[in-house]
Amino acid sequence: MPGVEVPQWYAIFAPAKTDPAVVEKLNAALNQALADPQVSAKIGEQGAEVRRSSPAELGAFVQSEVQRWRQLASRSRLAAN
Repeated sequence: MPGVEVPQWYAIFAPAKTDPAVVEKLNAALNQALADPQVSAKIGEQGAEVRRSSPAELGAFVQSEVQRWRQLASRSRLAAN
């Protein structure tokens, strides 16, 4: 479809009822690893861009993606069977 961009992104998710303290600990460890220049460089070699964030930022991003694709499906008259 003209004007539609489909960027690829990756994230790590935990089950919905995961203890927030565990989520924060995992997020801190992941952000620490992604801050390592060697890790960042290796990811960059594969054509990806490292973006560190918080669980709240990821949640907001995912919700915006869901809304974006919902609107696109609606405009395109796509429906799930």
